[in-house]
Amino acid sequence: GMSEDEVRDKFAPESIVEYRNAVTPLEWSLSEKRSKGVMYIKLICNRDDDERVLGFHILSPNAAEITQAVGLGIRLRARREDFDDLVGIHPSVAELMTTLHMTELPEGAGGCST
Repeated sequence: GMSEDEVRDKFAPESIVEYRNAVTPLEWSLSEKRSKGVMYIKLICNRDDDERVLGFHILSPNAAEITQAVGLGIRLRARREDFDDLVGIHPSVAELMTTLHMTELPEGAGGCST
């Protein structure tokens, strides 16, 4: 997919919508010794093209496997709705792809916020 800079350069700010989540990886939720809230995942979509996915960012365990699957979706022109329709593999970080939340960008912000 595209980087945030590429998205900002190519699309108007009002055309971009982000979906993101920052949580504890499900595989870690039963252990009190693991850090909490260390997983971050984000989809960047084109609002004007049926929320076609433009970019994907992830910081988590098993990120490589999830990135490969999302990359295929992006190459096949997947939309946000396509990811919503997936059945999450439980318990796994990939399951969180089905519970991302829309990020409201503050007025005057660029295409993608950090």
